[in-house]
Amino acid sequence: MRSCLVALLLAVAGCTHAIILYPRGGGEQATGTVNDASKNMEVRLRGDTYTGSYVLGQTVSVGMVGGANPVPVTTVGSTNNATALLTGPEGVLRCEFRIVAARGGNGVCVDSSNTIYDMLIK
Repeated sequence: MRSCLVALLLAVAGCTHAIILYPRGGGEQATGTVNDASKNMEVRLRGDTYTGSYVLGQTVSVGMVGGANPVPVTTVGSTNNATALLTGPEGVLRCEFRIVAARGGNGVCVDSSNTIYDMLIK
């Protein structure tokens, strides 16, 4: 019973990844986390905390199935491409990234002053 409860809690918690933002052109790095289950994100940048959630992209496919009497079929799926708008005391941080559950990912963020950051997700 106890092992089932532990397994359930781990499944609900999801996977949290550490992220590092490297400013292009040099400067102070930012750090944070991204959570697969809750789709929440947090970044600590220049002493301020930016928070928000991310949204996964979607794919739409249209096709026909059936032999003599084909029927149109539409399928919708999600991708690993995500976008986020994080808010903080100094404005916003816009991020686009690709996340692969166990392996991490990468992406790009831009802050309110148009500083570009390369994102590494571990």
